[in-house]
Amino acid sequence: NVPLSRLILLEGLKHSAKDADAVELLHESAKQFERLLRSDENPATLTRVNVGLAVRNAGPMWLTGLDLAVLTILCDMPDAEKEEQCIVERGKALAHRVMDEFGLNGIWNE
Repeated sequence: NVPLSRLILLEGLKHSAKDADAVELLHESAKQFERLLRSDENPATLTRVNVGLAVRNAGPMWLTGLDLAVLTILCDMPDAEKEEQCIVERGKALAHRVMDEFGLNGIWNE
């Protein structure tokens, strides 16, 4: 069961397997962040373990995965204007916790 994005990149656009792997990883990380954002938990109470696993799996592209998750949720909303600010704020709060509170940003540069 091969993702369509992988087939398009490899067969249609003739990109490298590395590029296809990166896109696949980005989609998977977005799914993880989407689950975190859609959970009933407030971003301020998400544990370092849950957030850390999502960041670790995404690697240096974790913030892009988080942004993609926020956009996915916004596109799924029937009336995005009502909850748009809420989900954007949840995404910002989660990014803030990763970078400032948990100190997980830039760990790939060390």
